Amino acid sequence: MYNKEIVNEYEKNYLYYEKFRGLVEDYIRSLLNNEHISFHSITSRTKNIDSLTKKIELKNKYQKLQEITDLVGIRIITYYSDTVDQISKLIEKRFVIDRDNSIDKRKTIDPDRFGYRSLHYVVQINNGQIQFNTDFNYYDLKFEIQISSILQYTWAEIEHDLGYKSQEEIPYDIKRSFSRLASLLELADEEFLRIKNEIFAYKNQLMLSYLSAKLDKESLNVFKIKSPEFIDLISFFIKELEAKKASQGNFKNIISMLKYLNLKTLQEVDNRLKQYHHLIKKYAYVLYEDTTRSNLNVISGDIPLLYLCYFILVIEKSEDEFEKFTNQFISSNAFKKRLIKLKSILKNV
Repeated sequence: MYNKEIVNEYEKNYLYYEKFRGLVEDYIRSLLNNEHISFHSITSRTKNIDSLTKKIELKNKYQKLQEITDLVGIRIITYYSDTVDQISKLIEKRFVIDRDNSIDKRKTIDPDRFGYRSLHYVVQINNGQIQFNTDFNYYDLKFEIQISSILQYTWAEIEHDLGYKSQEEIPYDIKRSFSRLASLLELADEEFLRIKNEIFAYKNQLMLSYLSAKLDKESLNVFKIKSPEFIDLISFFIKELEAKKASQGNFKNIISMLKYLNLKTLQEVDNRLKQYHHLIKKYAYVLYEDTTRSNLNVISGDIPLLYLCYFILVIEKSEDEFEKFTNQFISSNAFKKRLIKLKSILKNV
């Protein structure tokens, strides 16, 4: 088949390839979501006519359209390098892999060279695994799936933008700069993965002994699901405020407030929440009116800790401390008045 005939055949069936691209992208996205694999992005492209024409003329080896393996391409960008391996196992399970044309550049690129370290698959649809509702014979079609971490992808994009196709083109001093930068990016990839694993291990440890932890986002998230008083107060506020549910909550301000009130560990927070649990339920109505909720009638997921701070403030702190706290954390004058009213009521309790 002549080059022009190959291009004409592709042009004639281009819309089928474009539809196939969308089906494959949607399938892979659903596959990763169903397996609860977190990823940064999935993009795809169908090779345009001009690119195909140039490729055929440059290679001068293709006898038929089916020999070209990158007419459709899928790119999966992950946050971490280990997720590349997770996704590769799914790809190998669900698709037919063309081993001769697939390449793992993470293993083939020399350690002292810079480059695009990614996993490139050439695959076909596995008839036993995937079926698309289309008349197009997609089972014989080979296409590319590229998987890389976001830092690997960033490197490739910058490298491409600078316009160097090979190391031989690069001046010596610039080549050295490239190599240093590549090493830094590889180290950053490894460090992000290490940090992720440390956070995962920290969360697991918190589930076993959360009360000994200091205050941070992760420890408070565990406290939310482990503290009986916190859970009871969330249910109470949802019922009393006629809310549908509680949001995730924003602990940044809560942590600052708790520390301002000299509560630095979850054990201290737990003790004080036990101490004020029933008092909050009895007198929280004083502060109800200014409780901020969205149009969806969702209350803040950290409201038990907010109210704990307010009750500690009005019961335990002096007038001067009360003024300093409200100036720093309370922007609403109306809500400040309600705190003053609550302070007056609890003074006689």
